[in-house]
Amino acid sequence: MSKLSTDILRIISITFIIINHTGWWFFSEMGTYNERELSHLVAWVNQLGKPSVLFFIFLSGYAFGRHRLNQNFDTGRFYLHRFLRIWVPYFLISVIYWLDNGTSGENFWRGILIGSHKYHLYFIPLISFLYLLFPLLRKIPFSWKYLSLFFGIMVAIHFFASDYQDYPIFLGWQTDFTDHLFASKYYNVEPYEMIFFSLFFFQLGLWSAREGKMPGTDFFQRSISFMNKTLFWIIVMCIFFGWTLLDYYLRVRVGMPSDPAGRIWRIPVVFYAISVIFFMQNMLTRIQSDFIGQLSRASFLVYLIHPLILDYFRLWNVPFLFFSVIAVSWALGYLGTVLSAQSRFLGILLGDGDKVLRNFLVK
Repeated sequence: MSKLSTDILRIISITFIIINHTGWWFFSEMGTYNERELSHLVAWVNQLGKPSVLFFIFLSGYAFGRHRLNQNFDTGRFYLHRFLRIWVPYFLISVIYWLDNGTSGENFWRGILIGSHKYHLYFIPLISFLYLLFPLLRKIPFSWKYLSLFFGIMVAIHFFASDYQDYPIFLGWQTDFTDHLFASKYYNVEPYEMIFFSLFFFQLGLWSAREGKMPGTDFFQRSISFMNKTLFWIIVMCIFFGWTLLDYYLRVRVGMPSDPAGRIWRIPVVFYAISVIFFMQNMLTRIQSDFIGQLSRASFLVYLIHPLILDYFRLWNVPFLFFSVIAVSWALGYLGTVLSAQSRFLGILLGDGDKVLRNFLVK
């Protein structure tokens, strides 16, 4: 994938995450007496951008597969790099959310460790776990055997978790291995799904960076030589998006609340995400844009702060609500990135500490 393709995919992903969080209230109306046309529209958009977190995880693996820190790897420098880039701004924004929510002091450090100070912060401990494993994962060579192993474990965990939480596995299909009343009441195994789905996409990103292309690219290029590659992947994306949407509607129609029915950790979403990555791999290979690169760099700040913006605009009219939250979140995130380049202190606080101390991080 070209740098511009990865930058655009990152920007699109965070924008969809903002849209999904902004429209959650309307999305949650699906399957209830409050369901309306707006609910369906938001549900379609929600499912259209559902793989966004998986894209971020794939791009994290891809970025570090190509990063100079991976070429001359040093464990200490790698973790210092990630601490300055991720954990300093994460800690700062967690303190702000903690003060805003009035959470008791005894839960502060636990909230930091599991990302519970705001609904979207779970992603930081999740990606940090993958970074913790990175020194091991980077040593795993690509082979179809290893790819099948990672994919198989992910699917097995998904079957197990769906059964224990009384969730359909896909398209309404459900097993009956456990006492669902007991399991759904006392167990929450979704975190295991999150870990293994994320592990699969992170490793897929690492392999793609190492191989210079997504696994399976050569096979598809030979197989679809009879038609335009772009058209082929557009058709494939439409098919897997249709599967994702149908899976969601079937879950809602059997009585599942909209939020768990439309969650990220589903098999159709995996195939939909992979099809989009294949599509983006063949796009914009010779174009560069410094502005797009800066926006991509700002995406992490945008991710951290957008719920604050959403809370401010929440009572505004629907069309203006979506536009305002997206525009203001990106504007403030971009501004923070620009300011962090002007001040060493702000740079460290806002996630540019890796650039501030680059001479110490890279030999």
